[in-house]
Amino acid sequence: MPEQNAVETLEFTVDPAIIHHTIQSQAGTLGKAIIELVQNAVDAGADRCDIRIDQDTFVVQDNGKGFASRAEVKNYFAKFGTPHKEGDATFGRFRIGRGQIMTFAATRWLSSVFSMDVDIKKKGLRFDLTDTNPEMPGCRIEGRWYEALYPKAIEDEEDGYFARIDPEPDPHAALILELKNSLRYVRIAAFLNGERISMDCGSEKWTMENEDAYFRLKASGSLAIYNQGVLVREDPGYLFGCGGIVVTKKNILLNVSRTEILRTQCPVWPAIEKEIRREGRKFRATKAGATRMDENSRKHAALELMMGQGSFETPVLTLLPRKHVNMHYLASRSDKPLLMAPEDDLVRAEKIARSGMAHVLHPSVMERFGAGTAEQLSQILKTAWLAEGNDRLFFERILPRYSIPEGKAILERRRERLINSAGIWEFADYEQAASAFNGDHTIIEAGELLKDEQVIYRAVENALDSFIRRVRRIHEDNNTGHLSLQIGRSASSEAWTDGKTYLAISEALLRGVVEDGFPGILHLLDVVVHELSHRDCGETQDVPHDEAFYALFHDTTMRSGAAKSDAIDAIIGAYLGICRRDKLKPYRWAQKWLPKRVPS
Repeated sequence: MPEQNAVETLEFTVDPAIIHHTIQSQAGTLGKAIIELVQNAVDAGADRCDIRIDQDTFVVQDNGKGFASRAEVKNYFAKFGTPHKEGDATFGRFRIGRGQIMTFAATRWLSSVFSMDVDIKKKGLRFDLTDTNPEMPGCRIEGRWYEALYPKAIEDEEDGYFARIDPEPDPHAALILELKNSLRYVRIAAFLNGERISMDCGSEKWTMENEDAYFRLKASGSLAIYNQGVLVREDPGYLFGCGGIVVTKKNILLNVSRTEILRTQCPVWPAIEKEIRREGRKFRATKAGATRMDENSRKHAALELMMGQGSFETPVLTLLPRKHVNMHYLASRSDKPLLMAPEDDLVRAEKIARSGMAHVLHPSVMERFGAGTAEQLSQILKTAWLAEGNDRLFFERILPRYSIPEGKAILERRRERLINSAGIWEFADYEQAASAFNGDHTIIEAGELLKDEQVIYRAVENALDSFIRRVRRIHEDNNTGHLSLQIGRSASSEAWTDGKTYLAISEALLRGVVEDGFPGILHLLDVVVHELSHRDCGETQDVPHDEAFYALFHDTTMRSGAAKSDAIDAIIGAYLGICRRDKLKPYRWAQKWLPKRVPS
């Protein structure tokens, strides 16, 4: 018989370099490293943990059980990866988290009579152990940062000189803020530089509580997830349909660096997530949720559309200058081309939109749907559009009302219509459309107006001058220079100004006053407020609309009622006076005005 080879059973081993990698790969931020020490205090049975941090050093001290013997130091401090026994720790699993702080600082660990000095930059994977220290209850970790927490000023070379520019964010202040936010609900009394930063969940107000977690949810914002009181992550609210805070009562499974939830392995998280999503659906189902969507809600609606579960009635598309519409809205107005506005050409894109020559989508729609280009967004919208003819529609909406043969025939006809109309989601070439667009703004003379428009211009001239001064006082605008009223002609703007010397109103606005009367005057005043709300922006025809503009425009509109009322009185009164002096017959809308408004 042939001689058999000897079989030797061997164990896998780990090179010391893996320990180095384990220590360094965990280290995300200084905050995470300090938080790990607080979590260790909780696992050690402490009910208090004091943290002191300055720009050069730190101390973390707890009143837990600490290291009781040299054997515990060797097994639980010197050795990385010793697993916890079931139920003996709240957060810990493999006793490797303490390595995070070793990446950022040279440390001394004091517990009982033991002192462990660690400095991986000087000593590598060795540490000095002594057991002749005064008795230290619990555990105290002292450290000196490898890189002090002072702001760094950066020097830039410019024209042969070195100019000092603004410093980076203060790392010490950033660390303090991170710890306060991350340890807000930790279950023990946590103090930071003498201030208590933890609070009792039981004394807080929550929108909901069950055996798994505390919930404080809202329709907007991000969702902060706290694992037994310690912040794990903040997820975008659109993933769940709502934002807010969730503090779990039970431990959720996390990755090694405690930054990701192991969603498919964790037995606790699915039930919590189900509750969050249920509340998110409630928010969206309310009248306020349906009509006052924020970006979270629109992103969530986009996500549902991409998964074939959304509604074409949800206003998930944003048209310039700033109007949120649903897919049915655009589909029913497919007589105009569809354009995607470039991020760096919003001014011209807004002008094109205002001219009415095309539907122009805001570039935020691409980010909302996770598209990198207009072509990718087009494909996503086509796919969502065609999903309305899928089997889910058949079972949920058609089958309950029709027999199976009738329902299938209806579904087939619908699919055919959707396929034939999918081309509405193809974008026209923006540059080609923009090059064909004439958005010039021209100042014209009053003599170029129609006769009735000239009369209206004479009536509004003095009244608008007074109205402009009052609006600028509402704005607390210190620029007291006079704005000269001009007449303009534009295909894309009703008015524009440089904010310093002139305000141009279009002949179309004056035509609106002639034809509409009171509503036309009110619209004219609203447009003036709109233009004056572009503060410190130079020429307003070259400025897109941002959040600061909308906030100022809203506040001014709410506070300018009296100024508008007086301006309307002055305009109609001046118009009737001009008609009387020039022996003109006033329009019917002006004749309805009280006779006492007519100046003598």
